[in-house]
Amino acid sequence: MSGSFNNELNQLLLYMVLDLNPWFIITNLGDPRLWAVLCVILFFIRLYYRSKVDHSRKRYKWVTTFIIFAGFAMASSLGVNEVLKLVFQIPRACSIETNPYCLGTYSFPSGHTAVAFAVFAGIFYILKNKKYWWVFVLPILVGVSRVALSVHTVYDVATGAGLGLLVFFIYLFAVKKVKFISKNVEI
Repeated sequence: MSGSFNNELNQLLLYMVLDLNPWFIITNLGDPRLWAVLCVILFFIRLYYRSKVDHSRKRYKWVTTFIIFAGFAMASSLGVNEVLKLVFQIPRACSIETNPYCLGTYSFPSGHTAVAFAVFAGIFYILKNKKYWWVFVLPILVGVSRVALSVHTVYDVATGAGLGLLVFFIYLFAVKKVKFISKNVEI
């Protein structure tokens, strides 16, 4: 009985340590659930202010741009990433038994890094100013965190970063070409 209690106590302490690990916190910036929830919240804020007739309609146009670039690019990069994982089926170098951060999924490419680069490229584009170059430090840190947590290799992360940027640029090209979208988005 005491062995079972000690095992449960160890698991509890392990989860407490996981939450305090700075790499674990940073890696969540690439979690698609975070960005999906943010896009939904911003969508409803945009709907609310769209009904207003005053000058606030124009002030919140960036929300539509964010949802288009960050939301759709994030979803697309995640989808392409999952297809690539199924095509290549490269197992992770870690195991759930030895590494609490390790997931039971395939390794190549890094989905968190792909999502982070797609989203932060969208944010950088929305800001429209080169002085915000530091925004790209965050997805780079997400990639580093994936390696630091031993759930990905450098190759997984580099491919994920390239994938995220590629999807973003495809969306940028598409948005500029489609008149309906480009009319409602600040380009």
